Amino acid sequence: MLNAWMRILSIKLISKKFKTSLTFGDNWKKGGIDLNIYVNGTKYLSPMKDECVVTITNLTYKELITLINGEFYEIEIYTGYRNANEFIIFKGGVLYISNELGDRKSNDVKILCSNLLVAKYGQSKMNISLNSGINMYGALKFITQRAGIKNGYIDEKFKRFTLKESEAQTQNITSWLDTLGRTQGFVMNGDSSLGSDVSIWSPYISNRRVIKLRDDNIILTGGYPTLSSEGLNLAVMPTINLCPGDTIILDNSIIDIGTDSRDEAMKNLGQFLDRDGKYVITEIEFELSNRDADFSYKIKARAKSLWNRIGGLYGWYSSTK
Repeated sequence: MLNAWMRILSIKLISKKFKTSLTFGDNWKKGGIDLNIYVNGTKYLSPMKDECVVTITNLTYKELITLINGEFYEIEIYTGYRNANEFIIFKGGVLYISNELGDRKSNDVKILCSNLLVAKYGQSKMNISLNSGINMYGALKFITQRAGIKNGYIDEKFKRFTLKESEAQTQNITSWLDTLGRTQGFVMNGDSSLGSDVSIWSPYISNRRVIKLRDDNIILTGGYPTLSSEGLNLAVMPTINLCPGDTIILDNSIIDIGTDSRDEAMKNLGQFLDRDGKYVITEIEFELSNRDADFSYKIKARAKSLWNRIGGLYGWYSSTK
């Protein structure tokens, strides 16, 4: 039973140049000892903001040179618990590798990462013009294909809608999608941990994933979830993979809506609760270590009902009624 709660934190670096990979943090499977690994990252409901920093202590100089010369530019971070659930929490591209010398006995190799949408596809600019009235699904499919993305997820319900205004931009793929999302009223993320380098949908008309948080799949840390005008905040142990855009369902009775702020008290926090306990994740911050105390998700979410109200401004909500 105790073995089930021993942490898993491993880093897999992939070289397309040599079609090989290196993994750090899985020596325990062979009875060995692993290097100290610390991961700090944030995933957003945005195609251009995901970031992650991996720190590995006492990586050898030979291993460091191998990573750089071998062009190990893709990264997968696995976490979870032994004899329980192991999953990819982050999949992206390596932007920079640095070596920081600490005391005379150790050095820290820091690997700066972003999602694949930024690292792999975000460098080249595209000159595209889109006319108003064309099919929304077709427009998004065209943009992602022009960028070379073959495994993007685009909600097929977009086939029922058209662009409201013409678009003509010369930008990279992330800027293109961010601009289009703000003008047309849909959301997206670049979280590749579910298999798609970009996911585009509208929470006003559909759900990307719906996950009910129960005692058998989630363990709260740091107390009960709290609610403010900024939304729902909760911290959990990393037992399942959660992504921005997921709709989570939890019992409203466990949410703490107390406040010691006069401004917050005047805002009637009850209006930020969802009657059905449904909340859309907007941001996930994760701090993971195979040695220190850090090992948790910090989740921010907003009531699903608030998304529906906003959707009416874009015509999404009314179009489905």
